[in-house]
Amino acid sequence: FHKRNSCRKLAQLPNNLQKLRVRGGLEPRSPAATSALPSNGSNLTPSDVERCYEIGRVIGDGNFAEVRECRRRHDDQILAVKIVERSKLTGREHMMQNELSLLGSLCHPRVVQLLAHHHTQTHSYLVMELVGGGDLFEAISDRGRFSEAEAGLMVLDVSDALSYIHSKSIVHRDLKPENLLVGVRLGDFGLAMVVTEPVFTICGTPTYVAPEILPSRGRPPAKVRGGSRQVQQNR
Repeated sequence: FHKRNSCRKLAQLPNNLQKLRVRGGLEPRSPAATSALPSNGSNLTPSDVERCYEIGRVIGDGNFAEVRECRRRHDDQILAVKIVERSKLTGREHMMQNELSLLGSLCHPRVVQLLAHHHTQTHSYLVMELVGGGDLFEAISDRGRFSEAEAGLMVLDVSDALSYIHSKSIVHRDLKPENLLVGVRLGDFGLAMVVTEPVFTICGTPTYVAPEILPSRGRPPAKVRGGSRQVQQNR
């Protein structure tokens, strides 16, 4: 999903990939005395949201939403907020409910954390932790290449994230560099789902989709395959 935008051995990555906030972003201020919005609140107004969050610059965008930096006023914490224009989800409302349900059930250092979500008549706001450094696609574009050691650490982190969600019978269905935040954290669960029986739906990003998905013959439920353990053994 992201198009722009506590890791083990993160110091091995370039300094510009380690920054929590990049130049031009929001700066912390003294905490303001404001009433916190109810988490999972609905039927709010834009003024309610602005009263509790200072919305900043765009750090990511996609077909249905954009991601902005924001400052939570009551504790001055810098976060990210995914702002979804609800009219663009007409007929796809299940995607929003699915993402909220799945992200709300996950807690892992390699999966981006959903902190709260709020809804007005026209927009939904998904407040998440801010992962600095952008996405892996941007990092590859900037660097051109990574060393074998750096790439190995990234593969290990992605394997840990996938092993965790697969243990909960969740499949991501849109794994690609744009959905991996430098750190490494797995993000954008808009197409993810719980799989308990073979799935025949063709989905994902055409340039990244796995070949076995295209024949639409059905895929079995997700299983933990010990991927991260295998990476560790090969290091």
